[in-house]
Amino acid sequence: MSDRREKTDRRTHSDPRRLRKDRRLRKSRSTNGRIAVVELSRRHLRAVILDRHADDTPDRVLTKTVMWNSSALSLHTPDGQEKLVKGLKQIATECGIQGLNLKVVLSGEFCITRAIRGASEAVRLELQRLEQRSRLYLSLGPGEKIVVSNTKSVDARHVHALAAVCNGKTLEAIHQAAERAGMQIESIEPALVAVSSARSEEHTSELQSH
Repeated sequence: MSDRREKTDRRTHSDPRRLRKDRRLRKSRSTNGRIAVVELSRRHLRAVILDRHADDTPDRVLTKTVMWNSSALSLHTPDGQEKLVKGLKQIATECGIQGLNLKVVLSGEFCITRAIRGASEAVRLELQRLEQRSRLYLSLGPGEKIVVSNTKSVDARHVHALAAVCNGKTLEAIHQAAERAGMQIESIEPALVAVSSARSEEHTSELQSH
């Protein structure tokens, strides 16, 4: 599940403030070829930072685990929000990822993932039923639930769909905490999707290297 937020900016590219912002953004995205991923669970933040090098220098992986919520407070409360901000700031400082775009991975405690495979019409109906049932997922907390799905064709008559359900308040709380911690979120997705994407990318890299 990817959650990207776009904001409309009415300033033109000739605006010096916009030009400075664009230069900072391009610089942050290309800094040392670094990729930062943080998994959010009920009690821990687990960060993985990959330093990719264009030359023959081996890539370097840095990991860091921080207990941000020892009391298991709800992320929807002010105290829970403050603890998440503190945890993100600690990771940003100790791992040196200030200014980098951040990929956030949600554990199963914050989202529910469903994989559906079958005839196109049957999958469409099941996704529709999933969206209708989403408000019943009480384990995700009260409030509006957001359902995101991605469907790929298997053959002419069958498809494979992956759907994720998350509380809208959770997504908003994560965005606000990251902003207060001085971090930019590139995407938010379930752990299952992130692992699948990483494995697919690894397989593609292996094929290209041969």
